[in-house]
Amino acid sequence: MAIDNLIIIDREIDLPTVLLTQLTYEGLIDEVFTIQNNQAEVDSSIVGAPPSQNTSSSSKDASQTSQTSALKRKIQLDSSDKLYAQLRDTNFAIVGGLLSKVARRLQADYESRHKANQTTSELRDFVAKLPGYQAEQASLKVHTSLAEEIMKHTRSDLFSRVLE
Repeated sequence: MAIDNLIIIDREIDLPTVLLTQLTYEGLIDEVFTIQNNQAEVDSSIVGAPPSQNTSSSSKDASQTSQTSALKRKIQLDSSDKLYAQLRDTNFAIVGGLLSKVARRLQADYESRHKANQTTSELRDFVAKLPGYQAEQASLKVHTSLAEEIMKHTRSDLFSRVLE
């Protein structure tokens, strides 16, 4: 399929669309935290400290950068995060319920290891799946924290007035 015509309108020219609000999970993340290059910089007090990294700084600039990064955490927002891929286009009103379902499923998966009659092969399968469970648990924690912060924003009087 070939494109014959393409019209690009700069947001500085099209002022009304800048004022529109999005009600999808991804749209509200962009509105509250701003997404750039599939990443959102979020205060560490909201989503927790980033995973430990090896950093060696020898100058004032590097130490200031590490202090700033300690206050902010970059959250990767792309399809490599399966939970985000599932939530991104979802209306924000149902995101809480979906996060709750994922949390219950993960809890059930963790509890499955306590079956009384597990064989060695079943235990080996569980151990093989454990890194995936842990990654999904970390993703769930981040997205739950983001959703809670977005909920504060969406419950504000200003947001309600703009939405009306």
